[in-house]
Amino acid sequence: MYRWYRDGQELPVDKADSSSGNGDTYTILSADQSHTGLYTCRGELTERRVQSTVSNPVKLNVIRAIPKPVITQNPPGAEVYTGERVTLSCGFGGDPAGWEYHWFKDTQGAALPNTDSSRTDGSSYTISSAALSHSGEYWCRVARGTQKLHSNYSDSLILKISAPPQAQLTVQSGGKEVSPTERVTLRCEIQGSSTEWMYRWYRDGQELPVDKADSSSGNADTYTILSADQSHTGLYTCRGALARTKLVSSNSSNSVKLSVHEDPKPIITQDPPGAELYTGERVTLSCGFGGDLAGWEYLWYKDTQGAALPNTDSSRTDGSSYTISSAALSHSGAVLV
Repeated sequence: MYRWYRDGQELPVDKADSSSGNGDTYTILSADQSHTGLYTCRGELTERRVQSTVSNPVKLNVIRAIPKPVITQNPPGAEVYTGERVTLSCGFGGDPAGWEYHWFKDTQGAALPNTDSSRTDGSSYTISSAALSHSGEYWCRVARGTQKLHSNYSDSLILKISAPPQAQLTVQSGGKEVSPTERVTLRCEIQGSSTEWMYRWYRDGQELPVDKADSSSGNADTYTILSADQSHTGLYTCRGALARTKLVSSNSSNSVKLSVHEDPKPIITQDPPGAELYTGERVTLSCGFGGDLAGWEYLWYKDTQGAALPNTDSSRTDGSSYTISSAALSHSGAVLV
C-alpha cells in the first residue's frame, strides 16, 4: 500500500483529491495554491508490516497565473531588410521545460505553421530569409498540461520588412572636372541611418581597393582622392552593405563622372571688339577656356604676371570677366589671366 506526504505531513484521501486509498498514484484534480509543497511517498507491505524507505522529493509549485510572455527580436530594431534572417523569442520568466509555444501573426486566431521560409522551434520563431510579406503584427502565448492551460497573449511586436535603400553619390569637395594634383572627396549616403552600413566604392564597375594613393577608412561613407591624376578619370558609383550581415546590400548609387585633365590655357576676348578704345568708354574682358566653369577662380594681371589686379572704383573683376567702367589712358597695357 502507498502513503503520500506533503511537506512531511501524510495526506488524507478526501474528495478534493483523487487516490485509490493506498494506490500508487495521487491525482490533484484541480490545483490551487494549497497544493504547493514538497511531495514524497512510501510503500508498505501490509501482511509483514514492512515499510519502504521514503521516496525522493518532488517539489510542486502552483502559481497564481501563468505570467504574460514577452516577445523580443534579433537583430534588434524596428526595421529589417529583405533577405535578412530574423528571430523572434517568447519568454515569460519561468522554467521553460514542458511548455508549448504558439505564434500568431496579424490575428490572434490560428497559430502560425512551420514553412520552408519560417520555422517555429519552441520558444523562438525564425524567418530564414525575410520577405515583404513577413511584415506584420506578431504575438505569442504559452500552454501546458493535458487541458492546455494557456497564458494570456503577449503584447504585440510590429515587424517591418523593407527593401534595401538607395545609395546616393555626391561630390563633397573638389569637382567633376579637375586638374592634376587636385583633391576630390566623394560621399556615399544611404537613406535612413548610415551607421548601420559599410561602403563599397567602384570606378568603371570595378571595386576600388583602399590603398595608399587614396584615402578611405575601408568602409567609410567618403572616398578621397588626395592627388588626382589621369588614372582617376572614370565613372564612380558606390553601394552600402549592412554591417550586421553580409547578405544585404543597398541598391547601387547614381554614377558620377570624374575627369582629370591637363590645365587648360584660357583665352581673353574683348567687348566692344577692336584694338583701340577711347577714354570714358566701358570695356569688358572675358576669360574662357572651354571647360566646366563651376568651381574655378579667375585671376587677372596687367603688364606683369606678378600680383593679381584688385577691384577698384573704375575697374572690377567678377568671376570670368574684368570690366573697366570708364577707360583711362592708364588702362592701356597687356592683360593676362
